[in-house]
Amino acid sequence: MTVRDRALHVAAILALASPTALAFASGGYFDEARLVALIGAWALVLAAVALGAPLPRRRAAWVALGALAAFTAWVAIAGGWAQLEATARADLERDVLYLGALTAGLINGPRAGFTQPIILGSLGTGALLLVAFAVVEHRTEAPLLPPSLFHSRPFTGANIATVLIYAGLSGVILLLILQLQGNLGYSALRSGASLLPANALMLTLSPLAGRLAHRYGARIPMVTGALIAGAGMLLFSRVAPGASYVTTVLPAVIVFGLGLSALVAPLTAAVLGAAPECDAGVASGVNNAAARLAGLLSAAALPAAAGMGGLERLSGLRLTQGFARAMWICAMLCAVAAVVTWVMVGDVRRKRAHG
Repeated sequence: MTVRDRALHVAAILALASPTALAFASGGYFDEARLVALIGAWALVLAAVALGAPLPRRRAAWVALGALAAFTAWVAIAGGWAQLEATARADLERDVLYLGALTAGLINGPRAGFTQPIILGSLGTGALLLVAFAVVEHRTEAPLLPPSLFHSRPFTGANIATVLIYAGLSGVILLLILQLQGNLGYSALRSGASLLPANALMLTLSPLAGRLAHRYGARIPMVTGALIAGAGMLLFSRVAPGASYVTTVLPAVIVFGLGLSALVAPLTAAVLGAAPECDAGVASGVNNAAARLAGLLSAAALPAAAGMGGLERLSGLRLTQGFARAMWICAMLCAVAAVVTWVMVGDVRRKRAHG
Protein backbone atom coordinates (compact mmCIF):
# COMPACT_ATOMS: atom_id res chain seq x y z
CA MET A 1 0.00 0.00 0.00
CA THR A 2 1.41 3.39 -1.02
CA VAL A 3 1.65 6.41 1.27
CA ARG A 4 -1.27 7.98 -0.57
CA ASP A 5 -3.37 4.84 -0.15
CA ARG A 6 -2.60 4.78 3.57
CA ALA A 7 -3.51 8.46 3.85
CA LEU A 8 -6.85 7.92 2.13
CA HIS A 9 -7.51 4.87 4.30
CA VAL A 10 -6.89 6.85 7.47
CA ALA A 11 -8.96 9.73 6.10
CA ALA A 12 -11.90 7.39 5.60
CA ILE A 13 -11.63 6.38 9.25
CA LEU A 14 -11.41 10.04 10.27
CA ALA A 15 -14.58 10.87 8.39
CA LEU A 16 -16.43 8.08 10.19
CA ALA A 17 -14.99 8.61 13.67
CA SER A 18 -14.29 12.36 13.96
CA PRO A 19 -13.39 13.92 16.33
CA THR A 20 -11.76 10.95 18.11
CA ALA A 21 -9.85 9.76 15.09
CA LEU A 22 -8.76 13.29 14.24
CA ALA A 23 -7.18 13.39 17.69
CA PHE A 24 -5.41 10.12 16.95
CA ALA A 25 -4.08 11.41 13.65
CA SER A 26 -2.81 14.64 15.22
CA GLY A 27 -1.35 13.02 18.29
CA GLY A 28 2.21 12.65 17.08
CA TYR A 29 1.86 9.59 14.82
CA PHE A 30 2.48 11.65 11.67
CA ASP A 31 4.85 14.48 10.90
CA GLU A 32 3.31 17.91 10.35
CA ALA A 33 3.32 17.81 6.56
CA ARG A 34 1.64 14.42 6.42
CA LEU A 35 -0.87 15.44 9.09
CA VAL A 36 -2.04 18.42 7.02
CA ALA A 37 -2.30 16.16 3.96
CA LEU A 38 -4.42 13.76 5.99
CA ILE A 39 -6.72 16.56 7.07
CA GLY A 40 -7.13 17.52 3.42
CA ALA A 41 -7.96 13.93 2.57
CA TRP A 42 -10.41 13.87 5.48
CA ALA A 43 -12.23 16.84 3.99
CA LEU A 44 -12.17 15.03 0.64
CA VAL A 45 -13.90 11.98 2.11
CA LEU A 46 -16.50 14.15 3.81
CA ALA A 47 -17.25 15.67 0.41
CA ALA A 48 -17.59 12.18 -1.05
CA VAL A 49 -20.08 11.27 1.67
CA ALA A 50 -22.04 14.44 0.93
CA LEU A 51 -21.87 13.63 -2.79
CA GLY A 52 -23.60 10.33 -2.19
CA ALA A 53 -26.19 11.72 0.19
CA PRO A 54 -28.87 12.66 -2.37
CA LEU A 55 -28.69 9.32 -4.18
CA PRO A 56 -30.94 6.98 -2.14
CA ARG A 57 -34.43 7.40 -3.57
CA ARG A 58 -36.45 4.92 -1.58
CA ARG A 59 -37.76 5.59 1.86
CA ALA A 60 -36.41 2.22 3.01
CA ALA A 61 -32.87 3.40 2.21
CA TRP A 62 -33.21 6.41 4.48
CA VAL A 63 -34.77 4.28 7.22
CA ALA A 64 -31.83 1.90 6.97
CA LEU A 65 -29.34 4.75 7.21
CA GLY A 66 -31.15 6.14 10.27
CA ALA A 67 -31.22 2.71 11.91
CA LEU A 68 -27.50 2.30 11.29
CA ALA A 69 -26.76 5.68 12.86
CA ALA A 70 -28.96 4.88 15.88
CA PHE A 71 -27.33 1.48 16.35
CA THR A 72 -23.83 3.00 16.14
CA ALA A 73 -24.76 5.63 18.73
CA TRP A 74 -26.24 2.96 21.03
CA VAL A 75 -23.09 0.83 20.84
CA ALA A 76 -20.89 3.85 21.59
CA ILE A 77 -23.00 4.90 24.57
CA ALA A 78 -23.36 1.39 25.97
CA GLY A 79 -19.65 0.67 25.59
CA GLY A 80 -18.45 3.96 27.00
CA TRP A 81 -20.89 4.36 29.88
CA ALA A 82 -19.48 1.40 31.81
CA GLN A 83 -15.97 2.84 31.56
CA LEU A 84 -16.85 6.23 33.02
CA GLU A 85 -16.25 7.09 36.66
CA ALA A 86 -19.16 8.43 38.71
CA THR A 87 -18.01 12.05 38.42
CA ALA A 88 -17.58 11.72 34.65
CA ARG A 89 -21.09 10.24 34.39
CA ALA A 90 -22.51 13.25 36.25
CA ASP A 91 -20.66 15.59 33.88
CA LEU A 92 -22.01 13.71 30.87
CA GLU A 93 -25.57 13.74 32.20
CA ARG A 94 -25.40 17.52 32.73
CA ASP A 95 -23.93 18.04 29.26
CA VAL A 96 -26.67 15.95 27.66
CA LEU A 97 -29.33 17.93 29.55
CA TYR A 98 -28.16 21.41 28.51
CA LEU A 99 -27.40 20.40 24.94
CA GLY A 100 -30.71 18.58 24.67
CA ALA A 101 -32.66 21.52 26.10
CA LEU A 102 -30.99 24.07 23.81
CA THR A 103 -31.34 21.83 20.76
CA ALA A 104 -35.02 21.12 21.44
CA GLY A 105 -35.73 24.83 21.87
CA LEU A 106 -33.90 25.85 18.71
CA ILE A 107 -35.48 23.11 16.59
CA ASN A 108 -39.05 23.59 17.79
CA GLY A 109 -38.92 27.38 18.23
CA PRO A 110 -39.53 28.33 14.58
CA ARG A 111 -42.51 25.97 14.40
CA ALA A 112 -44.16 26.59 17.77
CA GLY A 113 -43.01 30.17 18.28
CA PHE A 114 -40.20 31.40 20.51
CA THR A 115 -42.70 33.11 22.83
CA GLN A 116 -44.34 29.83 23.84
CA PRO A 117 -43.68 28.93 27.52
CA ILE A 118 -42.32 25.47 26.71
CA ILE A 119 -39.83 26.91 24.22
CA LEU A 120 -38.77 29.69 26.57
CA GLY A 121 -38.43 27.16 29.39
CA SER A 122 -36.34 24.81 27.24
CA LEU A 123 -33.99 27.57 26.10
CA GLY A 124 -33.77 29.06 29.60
CA THR A 125 -33.01 25.68 31.17
CA GLY A 126 -30.36 24.99 28.57
CA ALA A 127 -28.75 28.39 29.10
CA LEU A 128 -28.67 27.99 32.89
CA LEU A 129 -27.14 24.53 32.62
CA LEU A 130 -24.59 25.88 30.15
CA VAL A 131 -23.55 28.55 32.66
CA ALA A 132 -23.33 25.88 35.37
CA PHE A 133 -21.16 23.78 33.05
CA ALA A 134 -18.76 26.71 32.52
CA VAL A 135 -18.50 27.33 36.29
CA VAL A 136 -17.82 23.67 37.06
CA GLU A 137 -15.25 23.38 34.28
CA HIS A 138 -13.33 26.37 35.68
CA ARG A 139 -13.26 24.89 39.18
CA THR A 140 -12.58 21.22 38.57
CA GLU A 141 -9.05 19.80 38.47
CA ALA A 142 -9.75 17.59 35.44
CA PRO A 143 -12.20 19.53 33.24
CA LEU A 144 -14.01 17.85 30.41
CA LEU A 145 -13.45 21.03 28.35
CA PRO A 146 -10.21 22.71 29.49
CA PRO A 147 -10.80 26.48 29.71
CA SER A 148 -7.13 26.97 28.82
CA LEU A 149 -7.99 26.06 25.22
CA PHE A 150 -9.82 29.36 24.84
CA HIS A 151 -6.78 31.27 26.07
CA SER A 152 -5.38 30.57 22.60
CA ARG A 153 -6.33 33.45 20.31
CA PRO A 154 -6.07 31.34 17.11
CA PHE A 155 -8.21 28.55 18.62
CA THR A 156 -10.92 30.98 19.72
CA GLY A 157 -10.79 32.83 16.40
CA ALA A 158 -11.02 29.62 14.36
CA ASN A 159 -14.09 28.51 16.31
CA ILE A 160 -15.79 31.91 15.97
CA ALA A 161 -15.11 31.69 12.25
CA THR A 162 -16.54 28.16 12.25
CA VAL A 163 -19.82 29.36 13.77
CA LEU A 164 -20.13 32.19 11.24
CA ILE A 165 -19.16 30.11 8.21
CA TYR A 166 -21.30 27.09 9.05
CA ALA A 167 -24.28 29.30 9.88
CA GLY A 168 -24.00 30.72 6.37
CA LEU A 169 -23.32 27.33 4.80
CA SER A 170 -26.25 25.65 6.56
CA GLY A 171 -28.57 28.50 5.61
CA VAL A 172 -27.58 28.29 1.95
CA ILE A 173 -28.05 24.53 1.72
CA LEU A 174 -31.39 24.57 3.55
CA LEU A 175 -33.00 27.45 1.70
CA LEU A 176 -31.51 26.65 -1.70
CA ILE A 177 -32.96 23.14 -1.65
CA LEU A 178 -36.36 24.55 -0.62
CA GLN A 179 -36.15 27.16 -3.40
CA LEU A 180 -35.19 24.63 -6.05
CA GLN A 181 -37.94 22.19 -5.08
CA GLY A 182 -40.70 24.61 -4.11
CA ASN A 183 -40.32 27.38 -6.68
CA LEU A 184 -38.28 25.97 -9.56
CA GLY A 185 -39.98 22.57 -9.75
CA TYR A 186 -36.92 20.41 -9.07
CA SER A 187 -37.38 16.92 -7.67
CA ALA A 188 -35.62 16.00 -4.42
CA LEU A 189 -33.03 14.00 -6.34
CA ARG A 190 -32.40 16.72 -8.90
CA SER A 191 -32.09 19.45 -6.28
CA GLY A 192 -29.51 17.41 -4.38
CA ALA A 193 -27.66 16.52 -7.57
CA SER A 194 -27.49 20.19 -8.55
CA LEU A 195 -24.82 20.68 -5.88
CA LEU A 196 -22.61 17.81 -7.05
CA PRO A 197 -20.15 20.11 -8.90
CA ALA A 198 -19.27 21.69 -5.54
CA ASN A 199 -18.62 18.25 -4.08
CA ALA A 200 -16.47 17.32 -7.08
CA LEU A 201 -14.38 20.45 -6.57
CA MET A 202 -13.89 19.58 -2.90
CA LEU A 203 -12.90 16.04 -3.85
CA THR A 204 -10.21 17.45 -6.13
CA LEU A 205 -8.96 20.54 -4.32
CA SER A 206 -9.23 19.90 -0.56
CA PRO A 207 -5.89 18.03 -0.31
CA LEU A 208 -4.20 20.89 -2.17
CA ALA A 209 -5.70 23.39 0.26
CA GLY A 210 -4.31 21.34 3.14
CA ARG A 211 -0.81 21.48 1.65
CA LEU A 212 -1.07 25.23 1.10
CA ALA A 213 -2.16 25.69 4.71
CA HIS A 214 0.93 23.78 5.82
CA ARG A 215 3.25 25.87 3.65
CA TYR A 216 1.79 29.34 4.16
CA GLY A 217 -0.34 28.99 7.29
CA ALA A 218 -4.10 28.55 7.59
CA ARG A 219 -5.04 32.23 7.58
CA ILE A 220 -4.61 33.02 3.89
CA PRO A 221 -6.58 30.04 2.49
CA MET A 222 -9.27 30.48 5.17
CA VAL A 223 -9.77 34.17 4.37
CA THR A 224 -9.67 33.54 0.63
CA GLY A 225 -12.05 30.58 0.89
CA ALA A 226 -14.54 32.47 3.07
CA LEU A 227 -14.63 35.41 0.65
CA ILE A 228 -15.01 33.16 -2.42
CA ALA A 229 -17.76 31.13 -0.72
CA GLY A 230 -19.47 34.41 0.16
CA ALA A 231 -19.31 35.44 -3.49
CA GLY A 232 -20.96 32.15 -4.41
CA MET A 233 -23.74 32.90 -1.92
CA LEU A 234 -24.32 36.27 -3.58
CA LEU A 235 -24.62 34.48 -6.92
CA PHE A 236 -27.20 32.15 -5.37
CA SER A 237 -29.35 35.21 -4.65
CA ARG A 238 -30.16 35.28 -8.39
CA VAL A 239 -31.89 31.88 -8.19
CA ALA A 240 -35.58 32.62 -8.73
CA PRO A 241 -38.54 30.98 -10.49
CA GLY A 242 -37.68 30.45 -14.14
CA ALA A 243 -33.91 30.63 -13.61
CA SER A 244 -31.76 28.37 -15.76
CA TYR A 245 -29.53 25.82 -14.08
CA VAL A 246 -26.65 26.33 -16.54
CA THR A 247 -26.57 30.13 -16.48
CA THR A 248 -27.73 30.84 -12.91
CA VAL A 249 -27.43 27.89 -10.52
CA LEU A 250 -24.28 26.22 -11.88
CA PRO A 251 -21.99 29.32 -11.76
CA ALA A 252 -23.02 29.90 -8.15
CA VAL A 253 -22.39 26.24 -7.28
CA ILE A 254 -18.92 26.36 -8.83
CA VAL A 255 -17.86 29.55 -7.05
CA PHE A 256 -19.36 28.25 -3.79
CA GLY A 257 -17.50 24.94 -4.20
CA LEU A 258 -14.20 26.69 -4.88
CA GLY A 259 -14.61 28.65 -1.66
CA LEU A 260 -15.38 25.58 0.42
CA SER A 261 -12.47 23.72 -1.17
CA ALA A 262 -10.06 26.43 -0.03
CA LEU A 263 -11.65 26.74 3.40
CA VAL A 264 -12.60 23.43 5.03
CA ALA A 265 -9.25 21.66 5.39
CA PRO A 266 -7.30 24.77 6.55
CA LEU A 267 -10.04 25.54 9.08
CA THR A 268 -9.70 22.07 10.61
CA ALA A 269 -5.92 22.33 10.52
CA ALA A 270 -6.07 25.72 12.28
CA VAL A 271 -8.22 24.33 15.11
CA LEU A 272 -6.03 21.28 15.65
CA GLY A 273 -2.82 23.28 15.25
CA ALA A 274 -3.84 25.81 17.90
CA ALA A 275 -4.35 23.15 20.60
CA PRO A 276 -1.79 21.03 22.45
CA GLU A 277 -1.53 17.47 21.18
CA CYS A 278 -3.03 16.08 24.37
CA ASP A 279 -6.17 18.17 23.80
CA ALA A 280 -6.55 17.46 20.07
CA GLY A 281 -9.67 15.33 20.59
CA VAL A 282 -11.31 18.01 22.73
CA ALA A 283 -10.36 20.70 20.22
CA SER A 284 -11.87 18.75 17.34
CA GLY A 285 -14.98 18.04 19.42
CA VAL A 286 -15.42 21.74 20.23
CA ASN A 287 -15.11 22.62 16.55
CA ASN A 288 -17.63 19.95 15.52
CA ALA A 289 -20.04 21.18 18.19
CA ALA A 290 -19.58 24.77 17.01
CA ALA A 291 -20.44 23.75 13.45
CA ARG A 292 -23.56 21.83 14.54
CA LEU A 293 -24.69 24.68 16.79
CA ALA A 294 -24.25 27.10 13.90
CA GLY A 295 -26.53 24.98 11.75
CA LEU A 296 -29.21 24.98 14.43
CA LEU A 297 -28.98 28.73 14.94
CA SER A 298 -29.13 29.31 11.21
CA ALA A 299 -32.23 27.16 10.70
CA ALA A 300 -33.94 28.89 13.63
CA ALA A 301 -32.97 32.50 12.96
CA LEU A 302 -32.16 32.98 9.26
CA PRO A 303 -35.71 32.71 7.83
CA ALA A 304 -36.98 35.22 10.39
CA ALA A 305 -34.01 37.55 9.78
CA ALA A 306 -34.74 37.45 6.04
CA GLY A 307 -38.40 38.32 6.62
CA MET A 308 -39.76 34.85 5.81
CA GLY A 309 -41.00 33.87 9.27
CA GLY A 310 -40.44 30.30 10.48
CA LEU A 311 -39.51 27.21 8.49
CA GLU A 312 -43.01 25.70 8.67
CA ARG A 313 -44.65 25.77 5.23
CA LEU A 314 -41.89 27.96 3.86
CA SER A 315 -42.57 28.06 0.14
CA GLY A 316 -44.09 30.08 -2.66
CA LEU A 317 -44.00 33.86 -2.74
CA ARG A 318 -42.81 34.19 0.86
CA LEU A 319 -39.76 32.03 0.13
CA THR A 320 -39.03 33.82 -3.15
CA GLN A 321 -39.18 37.27 -1.57
CA GLY A 322 -36.89 36.37 1.32
CA PHE A 323 -34.47 34.03 -0.44
CA ALA A 324 -32.25 36.73 -1.94
CA ARG A 325 -32.10 38.57 1.39
CA ALA A 326 -31.13 35.33 3.13
CA MET A 327 -28.29 34.73 0.67
CA TRP A 328 -26.97 38.24 1.31
CA ILE A 329 -27.06 37.60 5.05
CA CYS A 330 -25.12 34.35 4.57
CA ALA A 331 -22.55 36.15 2.44
CA MET A 332 -22.16 38.79 5.15
CA LEU A 333 -21.54 36.05 7.72
CA CYS A 334 -18.71 34.71 5.54
CA ALA A 335 -17.26 38.21 5.17
CA VAL A 336 -17.27 38.69 8.95
CA ALA A 337 -15.65 35.25 9.31
CA ALA A 338 -12.89 36.37 6.94
CA VAL A 339 -12.24 39.45 9.09
CA VAL A 340 -12.21 37.37 12.30
CA THR A 341 -9.80 34.92 10.69
CA TRP A 342 -7.45 37.65 9.48
CA VAL A 343 -7.35 39.29 12.92
CA MET A 344 -7.25 36.24 15.19
CA VAL A 345 -5.86 33.27 13.25
CA GLY A 346 -2.19 33.53 12.42
CA ASP A 347 0.35 31.05 11.04
CA VAL A 348 -0.75 28.23 13.34
CA ARG A 349 1.80 25.57 14.19
CA ARG A 350 1.22 22.44 16.23
CA LYS A 351 1.75 22.96 19.92
CA ARG A 352 3.90 20.37 21.64
CA ALA A 353 3.08 21.30 25.19
CA HIS A 354 0.77 19.10 27.18
CA GLY A 355 -0.79 21.68 29.48
